[in-house]
Amino acid sequence: MHAVFHTATFSDPSKASAPPPPIIEMISALPGFKAGYWVRTSESEGTSMLVFDAEEGARAFVEFLRGATPADGTTLDIDSIKVGEVVGHA
Repeated sequence: MHAVFHTATFSDPSKASAPPPPIIEMISALPGFKAGYWVRTSESEGTSMLVFDAEEGARAFVEFLRGATPADGTTLDIDSIKVGEVVGHA
């Protein structure tokens, strides 16, 4: 399994929470998707971890994320994106 971690800053603080249900459904349908967690870390920042069954799925999500543009006009500045192998879980 591989996980994608990313942090982002939002121009509209009310958007620094979980994506709307249609976005979550779209992400959940990506090949190899296992689980996703979205965390609001401050008024205008958030982080997430998405787990995929293989590195290819994780890297495909990174490309999807880099090309994403919020439809509501909110700007989303991706501060960092990392892909890593899951070496343990509980």
